[in-house]
Amino acid sequence: VVKMFGLFNNCNSLTEVDLSSFDTQDVTTMGAMFYRCSSLKEIDLSSFDTWNVTNMSNMFSYCTNLESIYIGEKWNVWRLSSNTSFEMFVGCTSLVGEYGATVGKKTDKTYAHANEGGYMKMKTTDGIEMVNINSQNDNKSDVWYDLQGRRLPVNPSLPGLYIRNNQKIIVK
Repeated sequence: VVKMFGLFNNCNSLTEVDLSSFDTQDVTTMGAMFYRCSSLKEIDLSSFDTWNVTNMSNMFSYCTNLESIYIGEKWNVWRLSSNTSFEMFVGCTSLVGEYGATVGKKTDKTYAHANEGGYMKMKTTDGIEMVNINSQNDNKSDVWYDLQGRRLPVNPSLPGLYIRNNQKIIVK
């Protein structure tokens, strides 16, 4: 596949989609791929290789309930310009990045990353979820353990690897 333009365009009843088997290494166009998929809450693109993609315009536009976009190590937008990533995130009013960034006036490739200010979240290949200690919920029902299996009396305040509710978590 070389062009995925509009692949799920206007699939407003789509609530989840498994994209893990998609081979995207030769794809050049992902424009409007999820345009108006208003029922999606999260999209896992961590298996996507986007090194050859030259167009992502409107890729997530008007995904109004989309809260998380997960990307992996092969996610790259270096071939995009502001014209070929135009309104990539416009109307994504529920989207929150790894460090708490929400969609503002900038909706092009400038924020198509998981670093500070980005609208995406990094998913590592080891299955460990990344958590920013400053933006995590202080949920009283969360159960935290250290790697020796000792239950912590409070949520961890130091960066490190922990177990929360039976999941490995990296606290930054």
